[in-house]
Amino acid sequence: MTERATDLELLARDIRIHVFREAAASARIPQAPDISRALGRSEADVRAGLHELAVAKVLILAPNDGDIWAANPFCAVPSGFRVAAAGKHYWGICIWDALGIAAAIGADAVISAPCGECGVG
Repeated sequence: MTERATDLELLARDIRIHVFREAAASARIPQAPDISRALGRSEADVRAGLHELAVAKVLILAPNDGDIWAANPFCAVPSGFRVAAAGKHYWGICIWDALGIAAAIGADAVISAPCGECGVG
């Protein structure tokens, strides 16, 4: 293992921890510029770490700009699966993620989801 690979693995771990803590605490998934500032690393390094996490299927990145779409169970964009917990509103990609958000937050939650048959939410 090279020194660079070790550094990238450590950075990816730090990014992962930061993203999930921030998502749980704020109901917002931080993006590369935010992560760069928080961790004191260059945005290019952060984007390399995000790519590593996406390859490992820890995150889902947008195809054109590399922004984080989801850090399961948290979704960065509005979806049909909304979770109200601890005074905040979160989004999940599916019902399983919505339930995962409630478990991750560790607070009572109200989950709103569309009807599986007609799509009305």
